[in-house]
Amino acid sequence: MLPLEKLVRRVFDEKKSLKHEFITSLGYKNINNAYTRLYHCLRTGEEFQGIIKRLPSVLNIDQVKFNQALAKTRLLADQEKEKKEIKRLEKEKRTIKEKECRERKPFSPYLYIQSSQSRPTPIVPVAMFGIAAFKHVALPTDICEYSLAEQREVIRKIILMHFKEHQGKCPCFGKIIRYIFRKTCAAGIEYEFSISGELIDVSLIPVAEGRVSLQLDHQILSRWAATQKVFSRSGTKCEN
Repeated sequence: MLPLEKLVRRVFDEKKSLKHEFITSLGYKNINNAYTRLYHCLRTGEEFQGIIKRLPSVLNIDQVKFNQALAKTRLLADQEKEKKEIKRLEKEKRTIKEKECRERKPFSPYLYIQSSQSRPTPIVPVAMFGIAAFKHVALPTDICEYSLAEQREVIRKIILMHFKEHQGKCPCFGKIIRYIFRKTCAAGIEYEFSISGELIDVSLIPVAEGRVSLQLDHQILSRWAATQKVFSRSGTKCEN
């Protein structure tokens, strides 16, 4: 129970006749509607038709105590409202993500490379071909059907081979730090592997992959359009 409601309820409990008088004075034909409106004001600190303003004088409550309870109630109510809004936005974001997953091409599990650089150098190749071309390592499409032990062994071998083949570097992104096993396009459990192919952590918090785009004349170009512009600037013709 929030401070303002607690304060007013205490007075109502001590002076029950005042409760009925105050509710009646609100002028509602339906007494239940009057109670609903009163307790909404008490639980949110929101004013409605002078209800909150009248409470201290009608119920003989010390104005300082009343103002303190009102301020704290409004603060706590705002915090609760913010929490609900954050949850709503997170749910909306998950819904959009799931919809994108359904609409895009069939998903295949892969390893995502975590590197020493979050920003690519140079940026143009990554904008042209996409982050996946640089930071995704393909896995067998049916790897999720393997047992956990088999998955770990297959991933270990692929990591060792990939790390050796690329000499421990991720083109445009610096040194390879670790590999993240992504089993689904939706948010879920992620498995972190070391550069030696050992499982080192399991996390529910996804690592953001980020986006890279090319902007020309204040317009963000698609990957294909970016390729066209880059090649045309360099004097090389590019045809679809």
